[in-house]
Amino acid sequence: PPVETSLPLTVAPKTRIALIGNLLLDNERRQGHLETLLHQRFPQHQLSVRNLSWPADEIDLQPRPDNFGDLDQHLLYFKADLIIAAFGYNESFAGPEGIKPFINRLDTFLEHLKSQAYNGTTAPRIVLLAPTPDENLGSFKARENNTNSALYADALRAAAARHKLAYVNTRPALQSAFAEPRTNYTTDGHSLTKDGHDLFARAAY
Repeated sequence: PPVETSLPLTVAPKTRIALIGNLLLDNERRQGHLETLLHQRFPQHQLSVRNLSWPADEIDLQPRPDNFGDLDQHLLYFKADLIIAAFGYNESFAGPEGIKPFINRLDTFLEHLKSQAYNGTTAPRIVLLAPTPDENLGSFKARENNTNSALYADALRAAAARHKLAYVNTRPALQSAFAEPRTNYTTDGHSLTKDGHDLFARAAY
């Protein structure tokens, strides 16, 4: 049976946490701020964190090399207890017309995740992250991208409520920082730098 996930997040000792999704969490391999804060928050828990994210991943579009294994196989091998998922940004390029299909795809994806027992005993708890906004570095696309990704963030929030999952929205904190007279939170307007990941992780925390 599915397991409800609520905030503030609590974890049991030796919880196995899987990060899945797009570039936001894939960059955690190099920056590591979110994982660091998790270990600092639960220093005696001996948490295990496995990053299964890939750039450009969507909820149902995750191409991999031959014989690499799909997401289910890796979550099962890792015996995931808790899944932190970052989706919605790449999907948002479909614009407002893509919202309804995205909701349908998201519901199917979440129903599947909720029905699995990757750890061999219970269904995983799931945390959904809002897609991060773009930093305006002079590109006229930043405003359009943010308008679209905000729609998908709302769809994720509503899905989390429907499925009784946790939803973490770091967009306000990032947008506030992006308004400052500096441009080193992203490398290209979207991909977060070390400072950007520090900001994201603290907002998520």
